[in-house]
Amino acid sequence: MPFNNYQYDAIFCYALIHLLNNPKREKLIQDCYNQLSQNGYMIFIVITKKHKLTAKAH
Repeated sequence: MPFNNYQYDAIFCYALIHLLNNPKREKLIQDCYNQLSQNGYMIFIVITKKHKLTAKAH
């Protein structure tokens, strides 16, 4: 996401945040929050190997 001076009513992030280490993850969330309009929404979809729907069957 190119960070600029715009304010957004919603920010949607699909299958990205889990790929980042903790400091980069925190920076992304803060950067998105800084561009969120008042009462806006941030939605993050995270993929995990631990969930029963994505875990490999043994």
